[in-house]
Amino acid sequence: MEKAPVSLRTVLLLGTAVILLLIQIAGFFPGITTPLESLEYSLCDLFMRLRGVEKPSGDIVIVAIDDFSFNWTGYQWPWAPFVFRGDRGANQRGWREGRGRGHHPRGAG
Repeated sequence: MEKAPVSLRTVLLLGTAVILLLIQIAGFFPGITTPLESLEYSLCDLFMRLRGVEKPSGDIVIVAIDDFSFNWTGYQWPWAPFVFRGDRGANQRGWREGRGRGHHPRGAG
């Protein structure tokens, strides 16, 4: 009994599947940049260059998140956005800046 000839379409499909599988497996190893990742990085770089330099926003707030804050809220990281809502008036509500841990009015620090 003769074997049926393998079509070019089958060879191309299997070859493509094997190449994609090898690229995916290579992505599991840290420090190895796959061709798809390299393409993604190049496109991101291109878009950033096309966008140009943006003026930094004046609405930057630096928030210290320490162990006391984690214990006080009872939440795990990452915190949900509702934890940060309404923080513009935090100083008027009793929060103090730059004094270390435990400076919420109900805090135990």
